[in-house]
Amino acid sequence: DGSGQYLLPGGIDPHTHMQLPFMGTVASEDFFSGTAAGLAGGTTSIIDFVIPNPQQSLLEAFHQWRGWAEKSASDYGFHVAITWWSEQVREEMSELVSQHGINSCL
Repeated sequence: DGSGQYLLPGGIDPHTHMQLPFMGTVASEDFFSGTAAGLAGGTTSIIDFVIPNPQQSLLEAFHQWRGWAEKSASDYGFHVAITWWSEQVREEMSELVSQHGINSCL
């Protein structure tokens, strides 16, 4: 019962890079450790960046990140970065929106 109490939603961190591979290294926080730490501070949801390699399918990268995120301790969503352009990228952007709920492609 929250009567007479202030109820505050948890924070949303809209810019994270959990276990991001970058130039031969990987970010130190994975989806479990990063979101568990966030929860301890009141962050209940993150929006992580899916960053495909050049010429990598956006859908392939999205599914790779979804696999990593299965161990997340909190809610999460994704931005998908556009790292190259072709007709395939255009088609996959449409599929990400219509079938996977991604509405942020950067």
